[in-house]
Amino acid sequence: MRTHTERVFEVAANPEQVWELISDARRLLARMQPRTSVSMDGGDKPIKVGTKVHLVEPNGLKSDWSVVTIIKPKEIRQRIDLGVFDGGIAIVQLTPTEAGTSVRFLTPCVPWPRTWAPVRWGTWPLVLREATRTCERFEQAVRAHVAELTPAVG
Repeated sequence: MRTHTERVFEVAANPEQVWELISDARRLLARMQPRTSVSMDGGDKPIKVGTKVHLVEPNGLKSDWSVVTIIKPKEIRQRIDLGVFDGGIAIVQLTPTEAGTSVRFLTPCVPWPRTWAPVRWGTWPLVLREATRTCERFEQAVRAHVAELTPAVG
């Protein structure tokens, strides 16, 4: 059974402005995880279904994200491959609102479906905590991006 941790929030920007960030994994991850090395197949070309993003974290952990769905500027889904097992699908959905954009982010909790090791070894709370932190970093990254779009008053 795969579960996701969900974060829903609203920002004062239109979906196209938010899309600028979420459709560029390099920019998004630079805000979320600045010490993570990120490269993308196709270099600076716009993403499309099948585009792969390669991550290497400071601790050496590697993962690949493959774009599986793009509905511009509404939704993007990326499959996360952690090498030894499927990390699930991360989903971002944008919905226009009167005040801007509602952003829905679902990040997979990394399960071990065949062994349920986190449940057996009592580490499931750590897995959930990391998924929650990922949601928090995502929201902070989007809010920082929107703040840069908004001219300073005064």
